[in-house]
Amino acid sequence: MSLTELYDPIDNAPVAQFDNPGDSYSGAIIKWEWVDDKYAAPKQIPAITLQLDKPTADGDEYAVIRARSEQMQRVIGRAAKRAGATDQETGDWLSVTFVEERETGSGTSFKWYDAEYRLADPPNGDGPLDDDGSPLGFGELGDADDAPPF
Repeated sequence: MSLTELYDPIDNAPVAQFDNPGDSYSGAIIKWEWVDDKYAAPKQIPAITLQLDKPTADGDEYAVIRARSEQMQRVIGRAAKRAGATDQETGDWLSVTFVEERETGSGTSFKWYDAEYRLADPPNGDGPLDDDGSPLGFGELGDADDAPPF
């Protein structure tokens, strides 16, 4: 019996936990799919599996970012667009960081994220460039008006 029959490190990758401001996951995108949101069925959300730049404290080399919040989806999309991405591509590099806890006007708290995105195969000189010359995209922190309406 193969160990992958018991545990496949990619298909069984742990879900990224953003518990504290500063928590961040970054690495190469190896899988990008739409999955059912178990908290808001029948809604689907992006699930992005990363091969992490650094293993977690538990030694996991992969993690799945489930972009449940619309703010996280927007910041990832904005960063990808700025990097010149036109589709979800495996091999591209993504970093998502929990920046801070914010409050809506009604006092409900929500997490605020930032993202960076780099293309695996950058176009010739298009888009903003990192120090090494590779395209780099950054998600912007928006105004408080971007807060979810709940």
